[in-house]
Amino acid sequence: MTLDEALQGVQSIFLDTAPVVYYVENHPLFADGVEGVIKKLDSGELQGIISPVTLAECLVYPLKIQEKKLQQEFVDFLLRRQSIKMIEIDTEIGLLSARLRVKYNLKLLDALQVATAIRSGCEALLTNDDQFRRVSELKVLMVEDFVEGDVS
Repeated sequence: MTLDEALQGVQSIFLDTAPVVYYVENHPLFADGVEGVIKKLDSGELQGIISPVTLAECLVYPLKIQEKKLQQEFVDFLLRRQSIKMIEIDTEIGLLSARLRVKYNLKLLDALQVATAIRSGCEALLTNDDQFRRVSELKVLMVEDFVEGDVS
């Protein structure tokens, strides 16, 4: 399935942490798999959604290695891009994440990501985490599925 086919009917997509890291850090295998989605965000075809979890997870490594330029690149990408909107985690998302944790045996942060995606009306979630494949409430798109060649 091509990216265009996978995004058929999708207006809003949740960006999990890994695809953001791949794109900002220009990952040799996966950056190209994310680029098509970013182009659709920038052209206005898609609305990107993130949560504070995405921001926090993206900043851990640059903070750990004290790389200010990379920290700023993540902040600029996630918070200053018109096509990406951060949804705050509220009570409704907290309650839904608890139900999703039980239903799919997800880790807390993963459940918060999925709950944020669902509550914000996303039709799809872009990730590279196999744990999300179990989720049936929205379309789960794996970055590895949109990379040329074999990544296994």
